[in-house]
Amino acid sequence: MTEHKGEYDLYEKNKALMEAHQITAEDEYFAARPQIDCNDRRKVFEAGFQRAWNVALSATEQLELQEEVEELRQRLGDLKAAARRVVADTLAAEPKLYIIEEPRGCATPGACSALTQIDDLGMRIEALVWATVLRLNKAIADDDARL
Repeated sequence: MTEHKGEYDLYEKNKALMEAHQITAEDEYFAARPQIDCNDRRKVFEAGFQRAWNVALSATEQLELQEEVEELRQRLGDLKAAARRVVADTLAAEPKLYIIEEPRGCATPGACSALTQIDDLGMRIEALVWATVLRLNKAIADDDARL
Protein backbone atom coordinates (compact mmCIF):
# COMPACT_ATOMS: atom_id res chain seq x y z
CA MET A 1 0.00 0.00 0.00
CA THR A 2 2.85 2.38 0.77
CA GLU A 3 4.41 1.83 -2.69
CA HIS A 4 1.45 3.46 -4.40
CA LYS A 5 1.10 6.23 -1.82
CA GLY A 6 3.83 8.28 -3.51
CA GLU A 7 2.12 7.92 -6.89
CA TYR A 8 -1.19 8.94 -5.33
CA ASP A 9 0.39 11.97 -3.66
CA LEU A 10 1.98 13.01 -6.95
CA TYR A 11 -1.38 12.62 -8.72
CA GLU A 12 -3.09 14.74 -6.06
CA LYS A 13 -0.41 17.44 -6.27
CA ASN A 14 -0.67 17.57 -10.07
CA LYS A 15 -4.48 17.72 -9.87
CA ALA A 16 -4.37 20.53 -7.28
CA LEU A 17 -1.86 22.46 -9.39
CA MET A 18 -4.02 22.01 -12.51
CA GLU A 19 -7.16 23.15 -10.68
CA ALA A 20 -5.40 26.24 -9.31
CA HIS A 21 -4.25 27.26 -12.80
CA GLN A 22 -7.66 26.39 -14.23
CA ILE A 23 -9.56 28.55 -11.74
CA THR A 24 -7.22 31.49 -12.31
CA ALA A 25 -7.42 31.19 -16.11
CA GLU A 26 -11.20 30.68 -16.02
CA ASP A 27 -11.80 33.73 -13.81
CA GLU A 28 -9.58 35.91 -16.02
CA TYR A 29 -11.25 34.63 -19.21
CA PHE A 30 -14.82 35.23 -18.03
CA ALA A 31 -13.97 38.54 -16.30
CA ALA A 32 -13.07 39.84 -19.76
CA ARG A 33 -16.29 38.33 -21.27
CA PRO A 34 -19.11 38.81 -18.76
CA GLN A 35 -21.77 38.52 -21.47
CA ILE A 36 -21.00 34.79 -22.02
CA ASP A 37 -20.38 33.89 -18.37
CA CYS A 38 -22.70 30.98 -17.53
CA ASN A 39 -22.39 27.46 -16.11
CA ASP A 40 -22.49 25.75 -19.53
CA ARG A 41 -19.67 27.90 -20.90
CA ARG A 42 -17.63 27.42 -17.73
CA LYS A 43 -18.00 23.62 -18.04
CA VAL A 44 -16.80 23.79 -21.67
CA PHE A 45 -13.86 25.98 -20.59
CA GLU A 46 -12.97 23.50 -17.80
CA ALA A 47 -13.11 20.51 -20.17
CA GLY A 48 -10.90 22.27 -22.74
CA PHE A 49 -8.45 23.41 -20.09
CA GLN A 50 -8.16 19.87 -18.64
CA ARG A 51 -7.57 18.33 -22.06
CA ALA A 52 -4.90 20.92 -22.88
CA TRP A 53 -3.30 20.37 -19.46
CA ASN A 54 -3.16 16.59 -20.01
CA VAL A 55 -1.63 17.02 -23.48
CA ALA A 56 1.02 19.37 -22.07
CA LEU A 57 1.70 16.98 -19.19
CA SER A 58 1.98 14.04 -21.58
CA ALA A 59 4.41 15.98 -23.79
CA THR A 60 6.51 16.84 -20.72
CA GLU A 61 6.56 13.19 -19.62
CA GLN A 62 7.57 12.09 -23.14
CA LEU A 63 10.41 14.61 -23.15
CA GLU A 64 11.60 13.40 -19.74
CA LEU A 65 11.49 9.78 -20.95
CA GLN A 66 13.46 10.67 -24.07
CA GLU A 67 16.08 12.43 -21.96
CA GLU A 68 16.31 9.40 -19.65
CA VAL A 69 16.68 7.03 -22.61
CA GLU A 70 19.40 9.24 -24.10
CA GLU A 71 21.24 9.29 -20.77
CA LEU A 72 21.05 5.49 -20.56
CA ARG A 73 22.36 5.19 -24.12
CA GLN A 74 25.27 7.45 -23.23
CA ARG A 75 26.06 5.40 -20.11
CA LEU A 76 25.88 2.17 -22.15
CA GLY A 77 28.28 3.66 -24.70
CA ASP A 78 30.65 4.61 -21.88
CA LEU A 79 30.49 1.07 -20.47
CA LYS A 80 31.21 -0.44 -23.90
CA ALA A 81 34.17 1.88 -24.36
CA ALA A 82 35.49 0.96 -20.91
CA ALA A 83 35.16 -2.76 -21.72
CA ARG A 84 37.06 -2.25 -24.99
CA ARG A 85 39.83 -0.43 -23.11
CA VAL A 86 40.09 -3.23 -20.54
CA VAL A 87 40.36 -5.88 -23.26
CA ALA A 88 42.92 -3.82 -25.19
CA ASP A 89 44.99 -3.16 -22.05
CA THR A 90 44.87 -6.82 -21.06
CA LEU A 91 45.93 -7.99 -24.49
CA ALA A 92 48.70 -5.40 -24.56
CA ALA A 93 49.97 -6.62 -21.17
CA GLU A 94 50.14 -10.24 -22.38
CA PRO A 95 50.94 -9.94 -26.09
CA LYS A 96 51.88 -13.57 -26.57
CA LEU A 97 49.58 -16.29 -25.39
CA TYR A 98 50.26 -19.93 -26.01
CA ILE A 99 48.22 -23.06 -25.81
CA ILE A 100 49.74 -26.43 -24.95
CA GLU A 101 48.82 -29.00 -27.55
CA GLU A 102 49.33 -32.72 -27.31
CA PRO A 103 49.83 -34.19 -30.77
CA ARG A 104 47.86 -37.34 -31.50
CA GLY A 105 49.74 -40.57 -31.30
CA CYS A 106 52.23 -39.42 -28.68
CA ALA A 107 53.15 -42.41 -26.54
CA THR A 108 54.17 -40.42 -23.46
CA PRO A 109 51.76 -37.66 -22.42
CA GLY A 110 53.58 -34.39 -21.91
CA ALA A 111 56.72 -35.52 -23.70
CA CYS A 112 55.50 -34.47 -27.15
CA SER A 113 53.59 -31.34 -26.16
CA ALA A 114 54.18 -28.23 -28.21
CA LEU A 115 53.44 -24.58 -27.58
CA THR A 116 51.30 -22.97 -30.24
CA GLN A 117 50.92 -19.18 -30.24
CA ILE A 118 47.34 -17.94 -30.18
CA ASP A 119 46.79 -15.18 -32.72
CA ASP A 120 42.98 -15.14 -32.98
CA LEU A 121 41.59 -12.29 -30.85
CA GLY A 122 38.57 -14.26 -29.64
CA MET A 123 40.73 -17.20 -28.62
CA ARG A 124 43.16 -14.85 -26.86
CA ILE A 125 40.34 -13.32 -24.83
CA GLU A 126 38.97 -16.77 -23.97
CA ALA A 127 42.45 -17.92 -22.92
CA LEU A 128 42.85 -14.85 -20.70
CA VAL A 129 39.48 -15.48 -19.07
CA TRP A 130 40.35 -19.12 -18.37
CA ALA A 131 43.78 -18.12 -17.05
CA THR A 132 42.11 -15.62 -14.71
CA VAL A 133 39.63 -18.24 -13.52
CA LEU A 134 42.46 -20.73 -12.89
CA ARG A 135 44.40 -18.10 -10.92
CA LEU A 136 41.33 -17.30 -8.81
CA ASN A 137 40.67 -20.99 -8.14
CA LYS A 138 44.30 -21.48 -7.12
CA ALA A 139 44.14 -18.46 -4.79
CA ILE A 140 40.94 -19.81 -3.21
CA ALA A 141 42.51 -23.25 -2.81
CA ASP A 142 45.64 -21.72 -1.23
CA ASP A 143 43.47 -19.75 1.21
CA ASP A 144 41.50 -22.89 2.08
CA ALA A 145 44.73 -24.81 2.64
CA ARG A 146 45.98 -22.15 5.06
CA LEU A 147 42.79 -22.36 7.10
